Amino acid sequence: MMGAGYHGKVLLANDRWDDVDAFYTIAHWRLRFLWRPKRSAITGRWLWLCRVYEGTAMWTGLGSELTPDAIVKFRYHEPTEHIIWQLKGNYNGNI
Repeated sequence: MMGAGYHGKVLLANDRWDDVDAFYTIAHWRLRFLWRPKRSAITGRWLWLCRVYEGTAMWTGLGSELTPDAIVKFRYHEPTEHIIWQLKGNYNGNI
């Protein structure tokens, strides 16, 4: 099947899961206080003025004119969501 991937009983487009897999495999997580409102990556709820786990993933550029800078992405989890996510395993349909 071209352009589709099978991840744990869920059939999704490869481009979406490749991005999610890439983020969660290289992300560095830290607990911090969130001043600005952000959405939870797992539940989609608004997180604001509370402690959250912030995941940071960075891809370096190729050094060419097209991608001279690094690409940095952030995802946010509530502490209870993050613990459950870690206990259940990876993000690919296991949560």
